[in-house]
Amino acid sequence: MNTIKKLLLSALTMCIGLLAASAAQAAEPFPLKMRVGTYNVGHFNQGNIGGYGAGQNATPYMLQWRQWIGCQSFDVFFVNEWNEFFDRGRTIHAADALLHPYFNTVCFGQQRGWIYNGIATNYALTNIRQLELTHRGYYATVADLNIGGKTITLMSVHIPWQECCHDSSIDALIAEMKKYEYLICGGDMNANDRSQRKFLDAGFNMANGGNEGWKCTLAHKCIEGLGDSSSHIDNIVTTQNIKIMNVSAPMTGLNDTDHLPVLADVIITDVAPSRTYIKEQADSIASADASQLRVMTYNIHIGIGMDDKLDLERVAGTINEQHPDLVALQEVDRIADRTQRIDEVEELSRLTGMKAIYGRTLYRSNGEYGIAILSKYPVLEHAYTQLPRLGQREDRGLLTVKVKLNNRIIRFACTHFCHESEERRTMQAYAVNSILLNDKDNTPVIIGGDFNAEPSDPSIATLKRQWTDATDAKPTFNSTAPSIKIDYLMFYPKTAFKVKETKVINDSVSSDHRPVLTVLDIR
Repeated sequence: MNTIKKLLLSALTMCIGLLAASAAQAAEPFPLKMRVGTYNVGHFNQGNIGGYGAGQNATPYMLQWRQWIGCQSFDVFFVNEWNEFFDRGRTIHAADALLHPYFNTVCFGQQRGWIYNGIATNYALTNIRQLELTHRGYYATVADLNIGGKTITLMSVHIPWQECCHDSSIDALIAEMKKYEYLICGGDMNANDRSQRKFLDAGFNMANGGNEGWKCTLAHKCIEGLGDSSSHIDNIVTTQNIKIMNVSAPMTGLNDTDHLPVLADVIITDVAPSRTYIKEQADSIASADASQLRVMTYNIHIGIGMDDKLDLERVAGTINEQHPDLVALQEVDRIADRTQRIDEVEELSRLTGMKAIYGRTLYRSNGEYGIAILSKYPVLEHAYTQLPRLGQREDRGLLTVKVKLNNRIIRFACTHFCHESEERRTMQAYAVNSILLNDKDNTPVIIGGDFNAEPSDPSIATLKRQWTDATDAKPTFNSTAPSIKIDYLMFYPKTAFKVKETKVINDSVSSDHRPVLTVLDIR
């Protein structure tokens, strides 16, 4: 009997311990993932104040808005240029029709003509307030969200459009943001890239212009392919302890001549490592032994193989088998209908364990299409530049990163030349030379890409006058029975590297191109 009692007591003690551990785990929700969006809705009328046009049946258009909002599964949704009523006839209350079906908590600041900022969420909010900015009646709607004993401050902001007010407004906003331990700020920043980089300089994270590059949100420029440093005006900014990933600025069909939204996943962490620790950690990784560099170029055909199957795991498997340090990817979709709304950049980053940088070339299939770079090493800088078009149907671009290896800086670039004419490819080759070979620091550079050109093409001749071809003559396209070489890896200057090995990877299914790998000795 005593033995049975001891066994029962032991089992009871174990159960209590497990329950206590479970309760402790439930009480500690961090890290916590949230889906966040910010959208200047343009008064539901492409930026024209007052709501959807008078005399028109607003219900079908309102239902499009409602459906889009519902499909995003936002945990927190910031809005600017809202309207109390969806339509000019004042028959549809906008928050009741669009937000309350999905969110239990909706709060707004004052409606001041153009300026009307709000926050929608299913979390309870406290201390709701309005923060006045420095110019012309612009403000931020602010509220606190309490989770696991921590206060996360939410801020919906709209900065003046006048250029003279950008820096002073951002300075004032940063001064306020520094007061909070955890903060997520979303809104229409209206400022160019230089001004918005102040957030990064102050130690904050940015969705737009952060680790995943700049996203065009000034819609008419995005559509016309005229995106520049003044067209990335909507953003999500967080404190350092809230990480940002899976960023997009998709076409919605709703406010597409005014603004595009910025969408992102944020990860709220329990403890933010100091910036000194982060820098030391990055330097340690970047300074790992790298006397050799394994570089790859791969046109992935949006992940659709020769068997017409979309299979990113198969693509990632081909990459992982070669253990590359840097990969140039072409024909990459982001959240497009034709590829099941998958963010291929984020997915390939996850599947390979490499950092991903993306450059959108154009909008396609209700999503984005472009080029990307995967890096084993921390990326110090990155830039995307549009290449000359000469009236071609498809934009082309150049994506460049800087990485640190063995305490030296190396640039790695990715491009995808025109497939339609020699003249266009040659112009793009000259543009690549102009962009990459005029570095004032003489930083060595490697470029990989689908040049859509055989070795005899004038564009390749233009490049080879200064670049060293790091590949052999084996064909790369099409993958089933390769007959032409159009994929290359090159480097400059010729004294920077020595080719140790190069090969075309024997994969006849994953894409219509075969990837190319080159191993370089770093001199």
